[in-house]
Amino acid sequence: MASLRSVPYYLWWCYMWLCALASLAAFLLVYMNTLGELAAYLLWMFGVMGVMGYTEGKRYASRDFWKGYLVVLLYTILALCVTKLGVFGPEVERFGNFARALVIAFNIPLVWAVYSYAFQSPGIWSVMDRVET
Repeated sequence: MASLRSVPYYLWWCYMWLCALASLAAFLLVYMNTLGELAAYLLWMFGVMGVMGYTEGKRYASRDFWKGYLVVLLYTILALCVTKLGVFGPEVERFGNFARALVIAFNIPLVWAVYSYAFQSPGIWSVMDRVET
């Protein structure tokens, strides 16, 4: 697997802010009337924090939290591929598989960043690992 560090910093910075703006737009423009929509939004917001932490080289939460988050994120994306989770409103559902494919494609860098943040960032976690042991 290619190293996340091989991707230029400015691309991750742009992706991070694109995610943050998309999150803000979703919060302001989409009425979250189901628990699934709210859970998907909160899951996405934690992902944005993970990308931000990796991009900026800062610790948010703990390394174990991000490992667990990655498992939940992968499960959610897999479930989205297989079933309807009810995370899309009717205006998006009419696009069906195209909307799902777009969401999955947009989440690939998120998964990559969170994976690298949790498993391949010894410089970020080294001080915290010494404190926790």
